[in-house]
Amino acid sequence: MRVPAKEVPHGLSADEYVKLSIQYSLLGWPKQALTAARKAFESGKASRRGIFKDLNPQDARKFAPLFEFLENTFEFQEQASDAFKKSLTALQAAAELADQKMDEFEPLSDIKREIKGAVDFFGEQAGKYFGKTLEEYILPALGLPTRDLPEGLTAGEYLDLAQRYKEMGWTEQSRDACFKVRELEPGSDYAEVAMRFLRTRLPRQPVPHHAVQKNIEGYNQLSRGDLDGAEKTFRALTRTYESFEWPYGNLGLIYIRKGELERAKSVLWKALDLNGDYINAWLHLARAWAACLELSEARSCIRKALQLDPADRQAKSLEEIITVLGTM
Repeated sequence: MRVPAKEVPHGLSADEYVKLSIQYSLLGWPKQALTAARKAFESGKASRRGIFKDLNPQDARKFAPLFEFLENTFEFQEQASDAFKKSLTALQAAAELADQKMDEFEPLSDIKREIKGAVDFFGEQAGKYFGKTLEEYILPALGLPTRDLPEGLTAGEYLDLAQRYKEMGWTEQSRDACFKVRELEPGSDYAEVAMRFLRTRLPRQPVPHHAVQKNIEGYNQLSRGDLDGAEKTFRALTRTYESFEWPYGNLGLIYIRKGELERAKSVLWKALDLNGDYINAWLHLARAWAACLELSEARSCIRKALQLDPADRQAKSLEEIITVLGTM
C-alpha cells in the first residue's frame, strides 16, 4: 500500500489534487488536505464530477484565498503549539492540586474517579455542590444519568439512556439499558435498534470500568494530538485486557494518522477477531484501504459496516467518498 507523501507535490492536475485531498482527509492530515484542495481550485479545472459538478472555473478560483487562509491558520497553530503545551503543563499542575483538594471530600473524590475522562466540563458546576453526592446533585445538574438504572421509563427513554451511558464510559449500565428495552418491547423497532447498538457499539465481553476509563483517557490524548502518549495508553490496555476490542480499534486509528497503514490493518483485524460486529473497526479499516486507493477492499469494509447498521452516518459518508474516488 502506498501512502501519500507528507509534502503536497507540485504539478498535478485538478482531479489528481482532489483525489489527494480526499486521501489526506482519510488519513487525518487536515493541513495537507487543505493544501491539495486549494491547488485543485486554483487550477480552475476542478472535476466536473461528484462534489465539484456545480462549480465553473471562475467560481473555483474564488475559493483559493479561503484555502490559503486556512493553511495559514494551521501554520500558526503549529508555531503556537510549544507555547500551548507549556500552558497545558501549567494547567495540568493546577488540576493535580485541585485533585488533591477534592480527595479531602469523599463525594467529590467519587466524581473524579467515575467521570473525569468522559465529562471534564463538570468542574464549574461541581463547586456549587461541595460535599454533596454525585448521584443527587452533580449529574442531574448536568442533565446526565446516574449510575443506577432508573425504573419506570419507556422503551425509547431506555434506548436514549443506553446511548448516554455509553458516551460517559459506563458500558455495563448501557448494556443493561439495552436489555431493558428488549424486555419492555420484545420484537419492536426499539428492541431491534437497542440490540444492534449493543452488538456494534459496546464491548462484546463485560469490561472493568477502570479499563473503559483508561480507554477514554487514551482517546482524549489522541484528540489533543498526542499520538505517542495515546499509543502508549492503548498498548498498555491491550496487554492487560486482551479481550477488550476498543483499544485495538483506537490503535488502528493512530497508525492511520501516522501513515503506518499495514500496521493499522493488522491491529484492526485483531479487533475484529475479538468482535466481528465492532463497527468502528470496519470503518477504520475502510479508511485505511481508501487512503491508499485500494477501493475494492474499502467498499467491502463499508458493505460490512452497513450490514451491521444500515443507518450509520459515518459508513454512508465514507461510502460517498469512496464513490467519488472511484470516478476519478
